[in-house]
Amino acid sequence: MDKVELAGQCPLCLQQNGCAMANHHQAGQNEPSPCWCQSVPESITAVLSQYTQSQPQLNLPDNQCICQQCIEKILAAMTINAVQQYQPDDH
Repeated sequence: MDKVELAGQCPLCLQQNGCAMANHHQAGQNEPSPCWCQSVPESITAVLSQYTQSQPQLNLPDNQCICQQCIEKILAAMTINAVQQYQPDDH
């Protein structure tokens, strides 16, 4: 698999990541269309940074985007973990 094909693959689930930059290179287009990650309210970079800090065994490459389904799973897991870790004081 060459670098362009690899850039279009999610390193977590190994499915197509829907990256507009990778897709425009594969299609030979001059300008990429807007990517799905630009319409997500959270900063994908910040989410991945926080996630990889909590999952040190992951070694995510810098040149591959995570797919939308994996980002949604990560966000859901982070939300669940935050709720599960909260323990109010017994008064």
